[in-house]
Amino acid sequence: MSYIIRFDGIGATSVWARDPYHAIRHAELFERIGKTNIVVGPPDGEGLRVSEFRKRHRN
Repeated sequence: MSYIIRFDGIGATSVWARDPYHAIRHAELFERIGKTNIVVGPPDGEGLRVSEFRKRHRN
């Protein structure tokens, strides 16, 4: 499944992730390189801040 990750500075990028956990890992990599206000979600829907996305997709 494809997820959209948006953040301050550049705008948005689309990443492929096999599940929500994998999408969170991508978002955490962007956090590590200094991106802020990261939002994750499906391409056709509303995104959630990484912290909220984690809460909703816990195993």
